[in-house]
Amino acid sequence: AVNRGPGRLAVEEVPVPTPAADQVLVEVDLCGVCGTDIHMTLDGWATPGSWGGHEWTGTVVEVGTAADRWRVGDAVVGALAPRCGTCAPCRDGRSSLCLHRDEPGAPPRPGAFATYIAAPADDLVARPDGLDPRAAALTEPLAVALHAVALGGGRPGHRTMVLGAGPIGALAVVALRAAGAASVTVVEPGDDRRDLEIGRAHV
Repeated sequence: AVNRGPGRLAVEEVPVPTPAADQVLVEVDLCGVCGTDIHMTLDGWATPGSWGGHEWTGTVVEVGTAADRWRVGDAVVGALAPRCGTCAPCRDGRSSLCLHRDEPGAPPRPGAFATYIAAPADDLVARPDGLDPRAAALTEPLAVALHAVALGGGRPGHRTMVLGAGPIGALAVVALRAAGAASVTVVEPGDDRRDLEIGRAHV
């Protein structure tokens, strides 16, 4: 699904990528649509000729010469954003704050809105046996929600409030319930999202 300008996507044939030595080629099973993906297309943030998709899962079909931690047939989930690995946040284990991500003029890395994606071996995690691929594709947004819950200090027995019942908010409710929150109240102005039944939360 190639971006061709503000509000324009085109389904096109593109070459199957060749994995570099430290990459694996993955056949994409499922890729979620993030709010960022919508802005990239509708608001014209994306570079024409690029394609996105970062909430995905798939199956390894080719392994680079230096990516031997993976085998053909392994089920994997895309896990990490591109990062330099050398700036202070990266060295501190906080690669989501990489000082060099999204540098002006840097070419966008092709995403998973395609049949195949070449991904760095270290940016993948194994998909556990028996985990539904639809659930696995939620790994990245669930990680965001879990991080928010951790930063918010959610603990068993606490009463909590979540502002917004979009995908991240809904996943935060699920995470809070799993962590033993006594009650969760969700503040949501949208009628459709107010009708959601999310883990027995009051919306």
